[in-house]
Amino acid sequence: MGACITMRDDPSDKLPPRKFEPQVAYHTEQLGAAQHALAQFESMNDIDRRAAYSLDVARRSSDDEKYRRENAEQIGRYRAMRAKVEAWEGAPEGLREFMLQQLDGSIEWDDHGERPGYEAPPFDKWQADRLVSLHHDIEYSSKSIAEEIERTQARNEWLAQLWTSLETSVDAS
Repeated sequence: MGACITMRDDPSDKLPPRKFEPQVAYHTEQLGAAQHALAQFESMNDIDRRAAYSLDVARRSSDDEKYRRENAEQIGRYRAMRAKVEAWEGAPEGLREFMLQQLDGSIEWDDHGERPGYEAPPFDKWQADRLVSLHHDIEYSSKSIAEEIERTQARNEWLAQLWTSLETSVDAS
């Protein structure tokens, strides 16, 4: 019955189609983007790659700093709320303790404390990692497209069997 899983939100009186089409638009777009990025990267000279490296390092450093700042602000809000809850008097039975438990759990889960900041890899490692990443993206998208086509073929085989059995049953009546 998994063949019609994509119809789960359709009206209950909608008949299954005769054939499903593979849904590959997203992965096809991702594949094209990865292939383009790889071709672009491979066509860069050393100066262009070093410029790309500098931009990537700057972006990652900025993203890391933003994450650290936002995380510290979030933990500060948790702790401020915890102090208010701790001082709360007259709360319904069990609510104060429950709130403290939830806040403590959130602090424990979300507080990453002091950790080393982003350290840029050496240029040669970054360059090698970038190539590996681009090849991985191409492989992943290609594999996802092939798997979707294979799943759709299996679904369509099941649908064909369903429709044949229904038509045979109706003809026999």
